[in-house]
Amino acid sequence: MLRKGFIISNPLKYYFMRPRVMVFQDKWDNYYLNLKLQSDKVIEEQNQNKAEIKETSHQNVITESGTLGQTEIPQFQRQQTLRKSLIHKSSYWSMVENNTINADRCNAISRTELQKVDKDIKDNLLVNFINTQSVILKSRNKQGQSWLDSQNKFTGYLTVGRSPFRINGILKEKETVNEQLMHLDAFLRQTYHHQLVYFMVYNEILKVVREAVSNDPAAIHGSSVTKLGCRGGDLDIVLSTDKENFNQIRNKLKHAASLKLESFFPWAKVPIIKVQHIPSNVICDISVGRVLKESKNNPVINCEMLYTMGALDERFCSLVRILKTWAAYRGLCKEGANALPHSVTWTMLTLFYLQQRQMLPAAKCLYEPLYLRQQSMDKLDDSSCDILCRPDVRRIKHLPDLAGEVVVNDDSLADLLKDLCGFYYDFNFKKNWISVYDGSSYPRITDLNSSRHAMVIPAEFPEFVNENVSKNVNTLVVKRMKSELRILYKAIDSNDLASVFETRPPPIQPRQKRKHSRKKENSVLQDMLFVH
Repeated sequence: MLRKGFIISNPLKYYFMRPRVMVFQDKWDNYYLNLKLQSDKVIEEQNQNKAEIKETSHQNVITESGTLGQTEIPQFQRQQTLRKSLIHKSSYWSMVENNTINADRCNAISRTELQKVDKDIKDNLLVNFINTQSVILKSRNKQGQSWLDSQNKFTGYLTVGRSPFRINGILKEKETVNEQLMHLDAFLRQTYHHQLVYFMVYNEILKVVREAVSNDPAAIHGSSVTKLGCRGGDLDIVLSTDKENFNQIRNKLKHAASLKLESFFPWAKVPIIKVQHIPSNVICDISVGRVLKESKNNPVINCEMLYTMGALDERFCSLVRILKTWAAYRGLCKEGANALPHSVTWTMLTLFYLQQRQMLPAAKCLYEPLYLRQQSMDKLDDSSCDILCRPDVRRIKHLPDLAGEVVVNDDSLADLLKDLCGFYYDFNFKKNWISVYDGSSYPRITDLNSSRHAMVIPAEFPEFVNENVSKNVNTLVVKRMKSELRILYKAIDSNDLASVFETRPPPIQPRQKRKHSRKKENSVLQDMLFVH
């Protein structure tokens, strides 16, 4: 009997102190002893494995270069982890196919229009918010799908195509530079539902285009597919058809109810039609013409290459988004006919830098040479849709196979961006040109070089004609670019990244004309006046 007020500190111990059957207690003791032996065995095996890893990490071995070195067990483990993670990532072509199918099953609606939908219908729908004003609807069952089919694909006014502007305020919310960059990247990144809207717009434009040309191949490409674009970016569509169909396609797009014709350039090397999708506010650039025959460049293969690079290391996408936003804010990135670098120039500069760090492979490692030669020689006339829609996927290397050609590290975005600024501040563009296909730079002694080009970054694949993607950039812009990269380097080093987004620098002034050229113009003008 226990005394009144006695407190049991260990009920389990008191449970075995009571008179019990000895057989039961013996069984319990044996069970507890076996558990303890098993746990001790597991702990001993773990300690033994740790000791073996520690011992092998200090052993000298012969490396591939023939010199003595040390095995890097953590590096090998990170490499294997990357290889396993890439198994679950979809390739470019499977991603395009899945998004195209999912886009047909979804509807885009504004939040104000969503409030008007009955509650019984909402129970059959899956609601995904894109932003504060735009929503994606997907069916849960057959009743929900039948309701979606009876509605318009786009209902209400959406804000998918609007770019973010509050960059300075976003950066001040975080303390360290790395936190600011990660927060800024999350603000700029296009989510899966953003990409789904782009594919919905692509499907809708494709239906309009098919009324004019029914059998010609078409494909979606650009930063909206490669995950390199920011929110509010443009949608790029390539339509491989004859230039004689340009006016017919333009008239179909002009009279579409959901599209607004912005501008068109039929005299360009690759004619372009620029339209705006009114419900989503997305700007679309549609290139018309036999792309491979006239420009000798396949934008879909380039798009696939950039998507694969981003799948190997997501920091590539983050750096591209941050750099393009910074360059646009500092007046160093603008599309069109001007002396400023285009977005593709900054993308190639970022890719080349990561190739020098061995974080990404050379572009030639993605495909077998036979695949490229077959594409360039046999399919140069765009007569088949395979080259724009789906090439021979058997010759494309899988993502896990590419993981063995990269070096995995844990550098932060701040460290990579700071190192990138220092790399291109010291890079001599006057003596060298950049090749992302080989992943190396070469002296300016080949035909690819032109003295009037300040930066030479040819197209990705030498099987096509190597066009300089940065031929519009002059020496004045390169000098300004280096000075701005120096300012960005100091801002990251001093933990003051918001300072480069506070005030915009003055615009780049065009070069003044030389005196002899002005005299020549004046003399010609005087002759004209004298004749008349």
